Parts: sequence; C-alpha cells; structure tokens
Amino acid sequence: MFVRFVHREVVSGGRLSTCRSAVCNFRFFARALNRVGQVASSFGLEGPRLKPDRLMAAARGRTGLDDFGADDGWRQGLDELLAAFREAGLSTLGRVAVYHEILRNLVTRLRLVQNWKQYPKILAEEVAPLLVIVALPRTGTTLLHNLLAQDPRARVPRMWELLFPSPPPVPNPPANDARLVEAAKIVANRDRLVPELVKMHPLKATGADECWYILTNTFVCAAFDAHAPVPSYSAWFLRQDQAHVYSWHRKVLQQLQWRHRGDYWILKSPLHLFGIDALLREYPNARIVQTHRNPEQTVASCCSLYESARRIYREVTDPRSLGAAWLEFWEQGLKRTVQAKAQLPPHRIYDIDYEQLISEPIEVVRHMYDHFGLNVAFSMVDGMRAWLIANPQHKHGIHAYHLERYGLDGQELTDRFSRYGGIRSRAGP
Repeated sequence: MFVRFVHREVVSGGRLSTCRSAVCNFRFFARALNRVGQVASSFGLEGPRLKPDRLMAAARGRTGLDDFGADDGWRQGLDELLAAFREAGLSTLGRVAVYHEILRNLVTRLRLVQNWKQYPKILAEEVAPLLVIVALPRTGTTLLHNLLAQDPRARVPRMWELLFPSPPPVPNPPANDARLVEAAKIVANRDRLVPELVKMHPLKATGADECWYILTNTFVCAAFDAHAPVPSYSAWFLRQDQAHVYSWHRKVLQQLQWRHRGDYWILKSPLHLFGIDALLREYPNARIVQTHRNPEQTVASCCSLYESARRIYREVTDPRSLGAAWLEFWEQGLKRTVQAKAQLPPHRIYDIDYEQLISEPIEVVRHMYDHFGLNVAFSMVDGMRAWLIANPQHKHGIHAYHLERYGLDGQELTDRFSRYGGIRSRAGP
C-alpha cells in the first residue's frame, strides 16, 4: 500500500506532487515521505526492491511481452547497476524513482523488440547521416542543439519520443497523444520536486532532447551517476566495450525515422564522450561537434547540477566528495574523445568556443554549416532568431555556483584540462 501511495503521489502526479504551496515544496515533501518510509520499514513494510528479476517480471506484467532482446551485455549492466544502487544510500523517494526509471527502460526494451518483430522493415532502414554534439555538460550543448533543431531538413529527436519510442513516432502527433501527455507530466513533476533544475536545465516534452534516453535502455551508461554515487558501477562501466550500446542506439534511430525521416540526424549528449570509439565504429561517417568552456565554470556548474539532481534520490550529498568523483569520472570521457578526434580528418570535426556561441550564436551555426558543406536555409535563420527571443539566457533565473563548494581549485582544473588541447582546433571559426 505504501509503495502504491508513493507511486501515485510522485510518479503519477497525485495531489501532493502537484501542490504549489510553500508547505508542499520538495524539501518538505521529501523529508516527510522519507520519514514515513523509515517508519514503514521498521514495521517490515519495505519500499520497492531493486532486484533485477522483480523489475523484469514487473515489466513483463505491464506489457504482456517477454522478449527483452539478445543479452549482448545489457543484463550484466542491469545487475551491476542495481547492486550499486542498493549500496548508494537511496532515500525512500530515491528508491521509488530508481525503480520506476529502470522499469520504464525495461518496458521500452520489450516494446521496441516487439515492434521490430512486427515490422522487420524498421531494421532495414538506412540511418540518415549523423551530426553529433559531443562535449562536457554545461558547455552550451543544449543551446546549440535547440538552434540546430530549427533546421527544416534535419531530424532532431524530441523528449517524448525518446522516452516512449514505441510505436514508431509520426510527425506532428496530436496534442492529446498519450505519450506527449505522459512526458509532460514527467517534466512537470521533476520541476515541482526540484525547482532549481529549471534554472539549470529546463525540459520540454516536445523539445529537442538528447540520446541519454536511448543509452539508458542498455544499462551500460554514464547517466546513472547523476542520480547517486555508484562507484562500483562507474568503475565497471569504464571497462566496457560499448559496441552493443551503439548497436542498440542504431536500432532506436531506425525506429524513430521509420515514419519520420530527415535528410540528416542532429544528435547530442555528453554521454557520448565515454563511448566515442564505439559511436564512430557504428557510424563511421558521423560528424563531430564539440563545445568548449572555461573549465572552472564548466566543472562548478556540472557539480551544482548533480547536487540538485541527487536531491531526488538521496537526502545527503557531500559536495567535496561529489566534486572529486565527478572530475575523475568525466575526465575519462574527455580523454577518450580527444584521442578519438585526433584520428579523424579535419572536415569531420568542428570545435566551438562557448563564449562565442553565447555572443554570436547564429554566426557560429553559419560557420559550422559551411565547414560541413551544409546550407543554412532562410527559414532556419528565422527559426533560430525566434527561438533565441523566446528563450533568452537566464529566462528561468540565474544559476549560481561556486567551485570552492566542491573542494576544487581553479588553477588545478586549468592545468588538468589544458592537456586536452585548447578551446579551438583546426576547424574553429
């Protein structure tokens, strides 16, 4: 009964999660919920058990399906991930949130595999050419992605279809499409639970979004570190060959473009830093764009984002431990990407200075398209201008962050990041 209550109030948007009064802000609600969870636990009433077999059974029960696809490594990823989460000190709210995120990914796997059996032509699709934004978080990737989403020839994945890619999406679905409604509910609940995330990374159900949601389907993904410290899983993840992750990624792109194709894909995710070699093997002609920002600002902003996001999952976060672990983990991804880019010809790479992107966004896009031999349509320029007017920097408030809070030194960061090259490369404007 307790688990059903938490699901109704947090996941499905019950009265508590939609209450806007000060009494019902996230911190009050989370503390109260977690205290109730502790009391329930003392009476033997446990929250959701993060066990692979239980979650897989729940996914089968929800869908009536039983084929999760070939075990190419996803099952070991699931086992490693859930073992790490069980040791991560999750709160009651955190266990419920993790349970339902893993369940959603398992349900997605079941439904996609079923679609591919029903419609074998999906996997015969030739994936449109890729332009992929690969960079550290908080370096302007979301701004750039939204600007490029104004290209009428491009196929840019939207949040709702990444969350719910089955059945194969079509262009311009009706506003009452159940998947749009559910995605909007997920965004609204996140924003009510942790309002400060709106300042840092606003989401929109119909907005351009990143490959995060595809990669989490494989359970071999750097995304889960944003929920809670999972050092055993992170160490295991860094040792994995991600060939099967990007094989799955290709199949999902085939699914998304089957009824809605563009001339080329424009994708983005900081998570691609960790799998850049596998991405380039799967898509040998992909064009790579990397944004660059002062490392002091980048790292401080990222740590602040993580600290806020983790409030959904844990009651206590040590900022200094977070800073050290974040830097160590993400530096590995940056190192991999720099090494992979060094093997690519100049015409496949484009590097962008964050400050220039902020001050001259349309000119930066023009330079980038010219470099890749693409044309900027008049309608795209109009779309970019309209988007910039509707979404000015700090629209939702200023995101304040301080490097010292995370126990990091600015000069040390500058020295460490300098080994990965300067802001601009051969392809810079």
